[in-house]
Amino acid sequence: MSRINDALKQARQAAPPGVPQPLPQSGIPLRREEKSSLWSGLLLTGLILFALAGLSWFGWSATHHKAVETTVVQAPASQPLPIAPPPPVAATVTPVAVVAPVAVVPPTNPPVVPATPPLPVVQGIFYSPTDPSAIVSGKTVRPGNRLGNYMVKAIDQISVTLVDSNKKEIKLSIGH
Repeated sequence: MSRINDALKQARQAAPPGVPQPLPQSGIPLRREEKSSLWSGLLLTGLILFALAGLSWFGWSATHHKAVETTVVQAPASQPLPIAPPPPVAATVTPVAVVAPVAVVPPTNPPVVPATPPLPVVQGIFYSPTDPSAIVSGKTVRPGNRLGNYMVKAIDQISVTLVDSNKKEIKLSIGH
């Protein structure tokens, strides 16, 4: 093995300067580097991106393009366009019908039934044992307050109890 190393040393010393020295073969093929490989890779990538952008634009324009059909009809130059004469004006007098007067009877009004107002809506309850309150139909109320035709009787953790003018109790929960 030392003879081989000595021969390699002599070959390196005998070679003129500036000439690259061959590397020993190790079974792996060596790859030759090129300066333009970076530029060719960038150029190829750019062309692919340009092609994809063009295809995207083509697809978009095909789906968003509104086709306009135009039909041009030309009359032959030898024949003039037909012009319809205006309709004749009638010079006759139209008879007028005389209508006999009719008695107008006013309709009788049906009896007025008072509409029941819609129930208030509980939107929120702020419960505390000493000072409960609630938001009912957009107004903050406490027990004893009036709310339209109702009186707030009680507020608990999940409901508000109202009493109407007929002393009828209505218990409402949030959203009802």
